[in-house]
Amino acid sequence: MLLDKILLVVIMILLSLLAWMFFSPYHMYSTAYEFLELFGFQEGYKNLGFGPPTEISD
Repeated sequence: MLLDKILLVVIMILLSLLAWMFFSPYHMYSTAYEFLELFGFQEGYKNLGFGPPTEISD
């Protein structure tokens, strides 16, 4: 019985985190990658083509 309540709370927390990531006012991809950067993901969304174009040096 207690395990069911703990599992329900964990599922609700995960669903609220997903709702915060994907339904925030910001763009979906940028918010998700900013969220990943909190946990050490340093690539960012600019390298994947979602950010503004980078300067091209000749």
